[in-house]
Amino acid sequence: MSWRVAIIAFCGLLIAVLTVRIAQHGSDGTGTWDFTRATGFVGYILLWLSVSGGMVTGFRGVPAPFKGGRWVELHRMISILSLAFVGAHMVGLLLDPWVSFSPVDILVPFWSPYRAFWVGLGTISFWLLIVVLVSTFLFSRLGWKRWRLLHMLSYPAFLMAFVHGVMAGTDSGSTLAVALYATTAATVAALSVFRLAGPAPALRLSSEA
Repeated sequence: MSWRVAIIAFCGLLIAVLTVRIAQHGSDGTGTWDFTRATGFVGYILLWLSVSGGMVTGFRGVPAPFKGGRWVELHRMISILSLAFVGAHMVGLLLDPWVSFSPVDILVPFWSPYRAFWVGLGTISFWLLIVVLVSTFLFSRLGWKRWRLLHMLSYPAFLMAFVHGVMAGTDSGSTLAVALYATTAATVAALSVFRLAGPAPALRLSSEA
């Protein structure tokens, strides 16, 4: 179910950015760039919600509604939707007439002609997110220990996405962006401290993704 929703969302975003690009007047409009910025922010926010929700799910003493199958499915759906928006963000970069990104630039870390290191961190975050989601899909084959080890990659994925947004984003200096990055980073840091304060019980996930 999660994958179907994500695929539908990505297809809708793809149609949207193609429509914007076609309607955009030559290289004068900013439609595709605005789309790219917006999907980048939404993808980051969804990743933050996924990481935060995952940590809350593993806390001891968390009320049952936050640990049941529906909550886990919501957590998984948010994660996959994050990947869909990040993918749309990358497509927007390819279509925007103002920037000169090639598929290699956005898929190979540190290959970008623009702020190569910071953009490269975003690329690595994207691949780490894919690994985490694929590992969830293969949970029954990997087993609990291997799955948990791979799932921990969501933390560096979020950290790299955060640094990528702050250092490579053209809106990172705006008041809203600063508030967003500060709030999300503080939330994940606080939850991490609580998580480390006491071992979390093993969370058994369904193998269905």
